[in-house]
Amino acid sequence: MGGGGVLINSHGNWVLRFSYHGKGGESLFAELGALRVGLELGWKAGHRKLVVELDYSDVLAALEDLNCGDFIPEIEVVRCLISRNWEVRLRVIPRDYNRPTDWLAKHGASAPD
Repeated sequence: MGGGGVLINSHGNWVLRFSYHGKGGESLFAELGALRVGLELGWKAGHRKLVVELDYSDVLAALEDLNCGDFIPEIEVVRCLISRNWEVRLRVIPRDYNRPTDWLAKHGASAPD
C-alpha cells in the first residue's frame, strides 16, 4: 500500500510533494504512514501552522480511539508529531478533491520494496 501528500502554502502554491511506500496491505496503515511522513516533512521545512486534508475518515477515528490494536505504534507517533509546538488541524475532504494526493499514493504503492 502507498500514500502520498502535497504541502501547499497559504498562497495555494505547492511547497513539496511526497510518496510513501508502506509494508502490508492495510489502507489505514498506509494512510497513517503518509500522514506521519507529511507531518515530519512539514516540521523539518519549518512550517508551524498546518491544515491537513485527508480523504480517509478512518484516520481521524483511529487517532481518537485509544484501543486501535495493531495500529497503536504508528498512531502514537502521529499523535506525538501533532502535539509538538505548532498548530495542526485535520479535516476530511471528498476523495475527488484530493486527486494529486491520490496519484502520489498510487505512485508510492507501486514503488519497489
